[in-house]
Amino acid sequence: MKKKWATWLSLLVLCLGIVANIRHGYTVLADSLASDETMLIQDDDLLVSYKATPTQTGNAWVIHYRYHAVEDGETRRLKFQFLDPQGQPITVVPEKGWTITKDKQLLSTFRAQDEGYVRLTTESSITKISLNVQADAQDKSGKLQTDILPKDIGKTYALTPPENAVAGKSSASTSSSSSATPSSSSASTTSNSVTNSQASQTRASTLASESTATKSQTEMLTAGPNIVPQYTTDATGIYPTNSWIPTGNQTVINHQGNVNATNQWDGNKSWSGDPSNKSTSYIEYGGTGSAAQFAMRKYAKETATPGLYDVYLNVRGNDQKNIKPVDIVLVVDMSGSMEPDRAAAVRSGISSFLQQITNAGIGDYVNVGLIGFSSTRNDSVTPGTGYISVPMNKVSNQGQISALNNAISPKFKGGTFTQLGIRKGTEMLAQDSSQNQKMMILLTDGVPTYAYKVTAAQNYGGTLYGTSFSNSIDNPGNTAQFQSPYNIGSRNNPILIKDTWPATLGEAKISKDKGVILHALGIQLDQDNGYYNDSSNPYMTRQQVLSNMKLLASQDLYQDANSANDIQKYLQDRAQNVISEFDTVNNATISDPLGSQFQYNGTVDVKSIGTKSIVKLPTTNMTSNQLNVSDMSLGAGEEVQFHYQVRLNTETNDFKPDYWYQMNGRTTLMPNINTPDYQVDFGVPSAKAPGITLNLKKIWEEYDGIKTNRPTQVTYGITRNNTVTNNAWQKGFATIQGTSSNDTWTTSVSKLAVDATSQPSLSLPKYNTNGVAFNYSVSEEVAVNGYDGTKVDEMTYKNTKQFKPLNLQVTKTDSNGKNIAGASFKLVNSSGKEFSINTDSTGAIFTFANLTPGTYTLTETKAPDGYVILSQPIIITVAKNGSVTQDGKPISADNYTIKLTVKNQQKGILPSTGGSGRTGYFIASLIFMGLVAIIGGIFYYRNRRLRHHQLLKGPVNKSHLLLLLLITSLGITFTNAQKIAADEQPITFILHKRVFKDSGDLKTIKDNGLVITPNDPNSGVIDSDKTYGLNGVTFDVYDVTSYVSNALKSTSKEALMKHVTNTDKASLLAEIKPYQPTSQEVVTVSSDGEDGVARFSVQPTSQNSAYLILEKQISDKDAGQVKMTATPMLVILPVANPVDKTSFLTTINLYPKNTAVKTPVIPPVNPVNPKPPHFPFLPDTGEVKSVMVVLGGIVVIIAVSFWYNRRKPKPS
Repeated sequence: MKKKWATWLSLLVLCLGIVANIRHGYTVLADSLASDETMLIQDDDLLVSYKATPTQTGNAWVIHYRYHAVEDGETRRLKFQFLDPQGQPITVVPEKGWTITKDKQLLSTFRAQDEGYVRLTTESSITKISLNVQADAQDKSGKLQTDILPKDIGKTYALTPPENAVAGKSSASTSSSSSATPSSSSASTTSNSVTNSQASQTRASTLASESTATKSQTEMLTAGPNIVPQYTTDATGIYPTNSWIPTGNQTVINHQGNVNATNQWDGNKSWSGDPSNKSTSYIEYGGTGSAAQFAMRKYAKETATPGLYDVYLNVRGNDQKNIKPVDIVLVVDMSGSMEPDRAAAVRSGISSFLQQITNAGIGDYVNVGLIGFSSTRNDSVTPGTGYISVPMNKVSNQGQISALNNAISPKFKGGTFTQLGIRKGTEMLAQDSSQNQKMMILLTDGVPTYAYKVTAAQNYGGTLYGTSFSNSIDNPGNTAQFQSPYNIGSRNNPILIKDTWPATLGEAKISKDKGVILHALGIQLDQDNGYYNDSSNPYMTRQQVLSNMKLLASQDLYQDANSANDIQKYLQDRAQNVISEFDTVNNATISDPLGSQFQYNGTVDVKSIGTKSIVKLPTTNMTSNQLNVSDMSLGAGEEVQFHYQVRLNTETNDFKPDYWYQMNGRTTLMPNINTPDYQVDFGVPSAKAPGITLNLKKIWEEYDGIKTNRPTQVTYGITRNNTVTNNAWQKGFATIQGTSSNDTWTTSVSKLAVDATSQPSLSLPKYNTNGVAFNYSVSEEVAVNGYDGTKVDEMTYKNTKQFKPLNLQVTKTDSNGKNIAGASFKLVNSSGKEFSINTDSTGAIFTFANLTPGTYTLTETKAPDGYVILSQPIIITVAKNGSVTQDGKPISADNYTIKLTVKNQQKGILPSTGGSGRTGYFIASLIFMGLVAIIGGIFYYRNRRLRHHQLLKGPVNKSHLLLLLLITSLGITFTNAQKIAADEQPITFILHKRVFKDSGDLKTIKDNGLVITPNDPNSGVIDSDKTYGLNGVTFDVYDVTSYVSNALKSTSKEALMKHVTNTDKASLLAEIKPYQPTSQEVVTVSSDGEDGVARFSVQPTSQNSAYLILEKQISDKDAGQVKMTATPMLVILPVANPVDKTSFLTTINLYPKNTAVKTPVIPPVNPVNPKPPHFPFLPDTGEVKSVMVVLGGIVVIIAVSFWYNRRKPKPS
C-alpha cells in the first residue's frame, strides 16, 4: 500500500514538473519581446514586432527586428518598405547601418545576425500604415539570393496603433540579471536561464533607451512644439505665406523667421541674404538669441546665373538646462601585445579623452573610472589579481585625471583576460546606485587568452554564450582555442566548450543585460592561428574574430582600429559623444529632400560659423535627390552652416514659367537622437523662371491672285536649342490662323504642342537648366498643298502658290468660223524646245500641255487644202503671275487653258474688212476723190480738145457739177472723219455722289450724261434740302470692252444693261474676271464748291468701248449712316449728246445715289446715232462706209451719164 502511494506521489510530482516547465516555456517566449510590442513575424530565424506611440505631432512607429543566418558562412539583410493608406511608399530616414533605395525601400547591412530598431514618424492624420517585409541572403562565396522569405512570411503587414496608447509610457518591467556565480543547473535549465537572460538584456536595453528618451523628450518639449511654416498654393505656384525676398532678387522667395520662440512670424519682407548674417529669419525654440535651446534657418538666393540658387541651412545649439551626469569606465587591455605603439596610442587617446571633457566644461557631470586587465601571472602588469583599477570619480576632481593617466603608464605585459576586465568594469558601474547613464569603453587588441571555466551556456543564433562560470581559469596561451575542449550540461544534451569566447561573450551579455552601454574598439585584430599556431590553417579567420568582437559590444557600438591614429580618433569621438549628451543638439539629423523641379549643382559645403569652433563637423550624405545630415552635436556658441547650389529644371514637358516651385520637400531637423519622434521643420524656399512669347508670321503670295485655295490655318514646327537635360523636348508645334482677305497672318504663342495634332501644352521658358538663353526658331512648316514654303526669318514663313502649267488649245476655222481639218502647228519655247501636240478626232482642235512662264511661238506649218497658210507666227507669252498675252495683247486663260482660234482664208478670195477704223475711212475717201478727179480730168480734156478743133457744138459746160461733187465728197469725208476721231478721243467722266436724307424722297431718274441744273426735271437730286454730296466714297472703274463685245454676240444692249443693273457686285466681278479688265480707283472729294465729286478720264480702245463703274466703299465715319446701295453702272460708248443730236458727249456726268432703300440706278441710255440734217436718208449707225458707198455710186452714175451723152453722135 505504501508503495502504491509512493508511486502515485511520484507521478503527481512529475506532472506538476511538466506543467511548470510548460508554463515556464510560455513565460520565456512572452519575455523575448517587450510586453507592449505587437508581434508580426515569429519564426526560428526571424522575429519582427512593432510598437506605435502617439506624439504631439503625429504617431511614432518603432519596428523591432531580430534575425540570424541559418547556413554556415551565410549573411542576411532585411528589406523594409513602409506604405501609406493609399499604398504609396513612405520616405524614412534610415537608421545607422541601413540605406534607402530610390523606391524608398530600407536595406540593412549583410550580417550573420542582427537586432535593432527602425523608427518612423507620421502625421496625426495617418493612423494606419503598412510594412512590407522581405530578406536577401548571401553565401560565403558572395552569391546573392533575393527575397528568401516564403509568401506567408515575406508579405505586407498592416500596422495599427493601440487605441489608448500614451506617448512615452513604458509597460516593460525589469528582471534580475544572471549571476556570475558558478551554477550546477542542468543544461536545459541553463538554456531557459540564458533565454531569460537574453530577454532581460533586450528589455533592459529597451528600458534604458526608452527611459532616456522619455526624460530627454520631456526636456526637449520645453523647447515647444513644432513651429510649422505656412505655404500658399494658388495659380502662381506654392510659396511661403509669410515670406521675404533677398534684396535685388526676383525669382526666389523664402520663409520668414519667428519672434519670441513662438509661431508668430517676424514680418521681415527683405534683407540682403548675406550668409554671414547670424541673426535674421531664424526659427528659434525654447528662447531667443543666445538663450534659445536651438535655432534653425533655411533660405535661398539668386546667383549671377539665371536659375542657379545658393541654398543655406543654419543650425545653432546650446547647453541643456537640466544636465544629467554620466558614469564611464575605461576597460583597457594591458597585455604585452599592446606594446609599444598600441599602448602609447591608448595612453595618448585617454589623456585627450579626459582633456576634451574638461575643456567642454562638463567635468562635474562626467564620472570616469578605469579597469586595466592583463593576466594573473606574476610576470604580468597585474600580478595575482589580473587587473588594476581607478575608482569612479568626477573628471573635475583634483587628481582624478592624474590617477587615470598614471594607472596606465606602466609597461603593458601579460595575457588577455577580457572577461575579467568586463566583469570588474560592470562591478564598478554597479557600485553607483544613481540613475546616471552607465557606459563602458573596452579597448583590446586580440582574442581573449584567459577566461573562467563555463558551467552553463546557451546557443543563440549559432553562437554560444556562457551564462554561469566557475572560479577556475582556462589559459590556452596565445590563442582562444583550448587544447582539450570540455563538455557541460547533461549526458543527453552535452555542450562542447572549445575556446574562451563563450565565457567572454557571456560576460559581456550579462553586463549589457544590466543596462550598461558597452562600446568596444578592436585594435589591429588578426586571425587566431590556434593552439598549434598554424597560420595556413587558422583556428579563426580575422572575419570570424571581428564577428565575435562585434557581439561583445552593444548594437552598432563596435569599431575597428587599424593604426595608432585610429585609436586616438576613436577616443576623441567617444569624448565628443559624451559631450554631445549635454548639448541641446545631440547627434541630430537633418532630412532635406530635393524639390522635384530642381537638380543639385555640385556638393554640399559644411563649416562652423559659431563663436565656438566645432571639433567634429556633422556627416553629410548627398544623393541625387536628398541631403541627409547625421552626427550633428551642437552646444552653446556652436553653429553649423550647410551650403549647396540647386538649378531649376526648366526643360521638363510640364514646366510652367513664372510659377513658384518649392526648392525642397519637407525639410526637418531631429535635434536629439534620444527623441527621434521630436522633429521640427525648416522653412522651404521657392523659385521660378521667366517665360517668353513667340511672335509668328505667315506671308501669302499667289501669282494669279486667286486665294481660294488657301487653308484656314497652317502649322509651324518650332525648335529650341541649348537643352542640357536628357529627354528634354526640342521641337514643338504652333498653329497660325487667318483669312484669305489678309496676305499676312500673325499670332503670338506662349505654348507649343507636342505634335501637329495636339493642344498646346509645352511652355516656353526663357533659359535652360544651366541658365543659358534658349534660341527658338521656326524650323519647318507642315506642307500646304499647292504652295511652296520659304523661311524668311526665325519667326516667319512665306508661302508662294505653285504655278499650275497651262494648256494651249488651238481651234482651226475658216473665215466663217467653221472648224476645218488638215492643218498642222508647231509650238516651241524660247529655248527652241518643241512641244508635243494632241489632235482631237475632228482634226480641227490642237492641244499643247505644260506651258510654264515663258515665251512661246506658234507656227502653222501646213494649211488645209485650198486655204492660205498664216504668214506670221503667233507669239504667246505666259507671265509668272499667270497672265497671258497674244502678240502683246492680253488674252484670258480660263480653267488654265489658253484658247486660240486661227482662221484661214480660201485661196483667190480677198479678206473682208475689219472694223471701221479711222485709217480705212481716209483710204476710202481718197479712192472716191481720186475717181472723181480722174473722171473730171477726162471730161475736161475732151471738152477742151473738142472746143479747140470746133468739131462739134457742145452743150453748156457742166464741169462745175463734177467740182461740186468733188467738194461735197471731200466735205462729207472730213466731217465724218472728225466724228470718228472724236469717238476715239479721251472721255471724261464726272461722278456726283448724292445721299438722300429721306428714302421716301428718292426718285428713279435716267442719267443723260449732262449736268443736272435747278431747272431740270430731275433737280430733286441736287436739292440741298433733300440730298447732300458725300465725300470719301471709293469707286472702281473697269474697262469691260471685251466682256461687252462678247456679251452682245448673244444678247441685246438693253438686255445687257438690265442684267448689269440687277446683278450684285460680287457676281459681276466674277463674270468680268476672265476678261482680265484693267481698272482704276477714284474717290469723291469737294470740287468747285460741290461735295461728292470724282473725275476720271479714259482712252477708248475702239469706237464701242465700255466701262463698268462699281461703288466699292464709303469712309469709316459714314459707314454707320449711309448704306452702299448704288447699283452698278455700265456705260457703252459713244454716248449721244441729248441736246445736239449730231454729236457725242466727251464729258459724261453720272449721279450715283445712296439711301437706306435699295433703288436701282439706271445707267446711261443706249446711244442713238444722230441723223445728219443734210442727209436724212443716211443710216443711223454714224459710220462713213454707207455714206461713201452712196456718194461713190452717185459719182459713178453721173460720170457714166456724161460719158454716154458725149459719146452719142450729134444729128447733122
